Amino acid sequence: MKNLLAITCGDVAGIGPEVIAKSLNEPSIKDSNYNFLLIGPEKIIKKELIKNTNIDTSIIQTISNFESINKNNKFTILDETKDELINIEKGKLSTIAGKWSYNFVDRAADLAISKQVSGIITAPINKDAWSKAGVKAKGHTDFLAEKSNTNIFAMAFYTEDLKVILVTTHLPINKISTSLSTDKILSKIVLANSFLLSLGLEYPTVGVCGLNPHAGEDGLLGDEEIHFIIPAIKEAQNIGINAIGPYPADTIFYNAYHHKKVDMIVSMYHDQALCPLKLIHFHDAVNITLGLPFVRTSPDHGTAFDIASMNIANHNSMKNAILLAMRLSNNG
Repeated sequence: MKNLLAITCGDVAGIGPEVIAKSLNEPSIKDSNYNFLLIGPEKIIKKELIKNTNIDTSIIQTISNFESINKNNKFTILDETKDELINIEKGKLSTIAGKWSYNFVDRAADLAISKQVSGIITAPINKDAWSKAGVKAKGHTDFLAEKSNTNIFAMAFYTEDLKVILVTTHLPINKISTSLSTDKILSKIVLANSFLLSLGLEYPTVGVCGLNPHAGEDGLLGDEEIHFIIPAIKEAQNIGINAIGPYPADTIFYNAYHHKKVDMIVSMYHDQALCPLKLIHFHDAVNITLGLPFVRTSPDHGTAFDIASMNIANHNSMKNAILLAMRLSNNG
């Protein structure tokens, strides 16, 4: 359904419902031409809306099945929980909250795959709660890829002035080198280029990190650049992508952020990308899954159980996740 975005509440023992409510009160979202389907428990969602917004909750439609939706409503709550979450304690790991946070994402994915919503924004989940609830998936990214039968996908992070995509994600350091391949790196370069084109850049530049200090120093400090990374860059260039590198990680982020020499950075591993990104954009970066057949964004933070009952959570990352989903789904 065009101009309808689904927002999953995540683990309701965390800050998800709070940052969603605060974000929906932003004029850029509340006054947009998008409508929003909030997937989660009505009582918890409305409590946060009353606490954090001037939105009139009495006119919000609550439905128990999607077929009952009024497509003209600005906000609709899809609540299938049967009040199972009514007694969840904030800030405490809960198997029931884990089960339902998975169910919310599963439901949103079904709607996105069937094109009944134009994209999804996912509030944070707790991986341990998913595991204790018997969920085999390790998190949003892998689950959504498997659910949509997507083989080539990537975790990426977006801000206006710094964008990165990961070749490997949650791997121990001692397994990164052996997991690299030319094809894997090339696929991430292609995804980065496609994402930048979707943002409206006509001929974007994709900068590629080396793996080793000083990008290997021609093999003196490691040879992954020679065997995998440089061949991937050359293959990308051969298919018309303006890919450059490999560059040492200690310079490429500086040049991307301060001098705009590249539009997106391909990083070889998690902390190579996330350390510089979060140093600058801890509160406002957006996590996005590239390669899926639908738009999926998320705030770049966790459930924050330690502050979940204090009403002090910063909502900028969630706000930006919603705004980016609006932008990408509109371009699509």
